This record gives sequence, structure tokens and C-alpha cells, in this order.
Amino acid sequence: MDQLKKNLGIGFFFVLVPLGLLWAWWPKEKEALPADNGFEDFLAAARLVADARTSLAPFAAGGSFLSRAENAEAWKLAQRGLAKTTRLPLARLEEDPRLASDYFRGLLYLSFGIEQVIQHEFRSLGHTNEARALLLDALRLAHEPYRYRGGMAAHMANAANIESRFLRHANDMLVKADATSAREICKTLAALDEKVETPATVWGRQAMFASRTNVWQLVTPDAIYHSVRTDLKPVKEGFFRTMNGSAGQRRKILVDAAARLHELEVGKRPASFADLVPKYLKAAPKDPETGKELNYTF
Repeated sequence: MDQLKKNLGIGFFFVLVPLGLLWAWWPKEKEALPADNGFEDFLAAARLVADARTSLAPFAAGGSFLSRAENAEAWKLAQRGLAKTTRLPLARLEEDPRLASDYFRGLLYLSFGIEQVIQHEFRSLGHTNEARALLLDALRLAHEPYRYRGGMAAHMANAANIESRFLRHANDMLVKADATSAREICKTLAALDEKVETPATVWGRQAMFASRTNVWQLVTPDAIYHSVRTDLKPVKEGFFRTMNGSAGQRRKILVDAAARLHELEVGKRPASFADLVPKYLKAAPKDPETGKELNYTF
């Protein structure tokens, strides 16, 4: 009898444990995406500028973006997505790393493709209101990963790099900007800057993601996003340098826009931040590295 109980116990163990593991690993039903969300517009747009044969897979070495016509169609989808207030719930990105990687990588491809459209439109439109609206939407698109406050270090560094490209266009536009353009650029950059997390916060999240990485994620094409070595000093320094560089560039151009607006309205350049705060700026921007007032030459 005792032997029978022992055998039954062993049998239950070898049956229940595998069943428990199977239940734990079995894909759970995901909550439906909100209706009419910008997330799906962005993914659809990204697929237009990515290699159609491999969906959102990276471009082959030496590959190029699709035709400008397809990029323009992608841009229309992106603008439609930007106009919507609903995105993908952050909880979905946290529980589904592959979905998160598809989304952030798609935004990156989309931003690169859209830059071709912008460069063409700037040549044909010049510094018009239409060109300004195009550029500001592009900056908002580049900031989509920041919006989630759930992106990992690799995603955020990519977002910072593409933002820098669009900021250079904004800087060029400010040279001949009228008061309306200067005001809109200033307003947009100030709003975007308020939402960006510090590199330390993003890096802390990366460490959390890396600690939760499982063996299955390490064999996917997205392994780099899950396994960035947060303990390597050069990797961390490079990430902080990229993020702080983008933030510094953004804040300098923000002050440029405020100074340009002051010049157009008052008739002379501002002498210091005192001339810009609080009418044109809420406060003097901080240097992202030192935390002190931005070193700006008026």
C-alpha cells in the first residue's frame, strides 16, 4: 500500500509539473487593441517604407528606401496616426517584447523614410507654413518612442539619432522664420522636451528588461533589445552621450526659436534668458549633462 502511494505520488509529480510549466508558457490571450488607434497606422506606414518581403525586418546592407510615392503614402498614414490620441497601452508593450520591438523599429524605419519626403518637400516648398507643419509633425513622430516611457535603451538611442536629423532642418528653417513659424517651433519643442525622460531613468529600465530576459528572447531577431549589457561602462557612456547630445541640441534650438520670436516682436535680439522668461520660455533650459542653466551665447 505504501509503495502504491509512493508510486502515485511520483506519477502525479511527473504529470502535474509538466502541465504547470505548459500552462505558464502557453500564450495568453491578449487584450484587444483600442479601436481607431495610432499604433496600427504607424505600423502600416512603416511596412510601406520597409522591405515588403520581410515586413519590418532590417534593410539589407546597401539597400534603399522605397519610392518617394510610397514614402508619401506612408507619411499620410503617419499623420493620421499622430492625429489620434489613442496608442498602444504601455502594459501591452511590457508584456509582449516582440510587439514592442516591431513597433519601435517600425517607427525608426518610418522616420528615416519620411526624411526623404521632407527633404524633397523643403526643396519644392521652401520655408512655407506647409513645410513648417510637415517638419513639426516629423519631430512629433520622432518622439513617439519617448511618449511610451516604456522603450529600452536601444530604442531611445535610435529615436534620439533620428530626432537630431529633424532638428537640423528646424535650425535651418529658423534663419528665415516669421513670427508664426518661430512661435510654433518654440511651442512644439518645449512640449516635446517636457515629456522626455532622463537617460538615467531609461537606463534603469533597460537593466530591468535585461534581468527579465529569458532564453527564448535571446534567440529572436530582437535579442539585442533585451540583452544590452547594462554592466558595460562604454555601452552606458555611449547611450548617455547620445541622449544628452540630442537633448542639448533640442534645447539650444528651442532657445533659438524663442530668441528669433523675441527679435521679430521686440525688434532686437535678447540679451539674456531674463528677456525670454516667462513670455517666450517657461524657464531657462538646463544643460542635460550638468543640470545647470544651458550655456547659450546670446
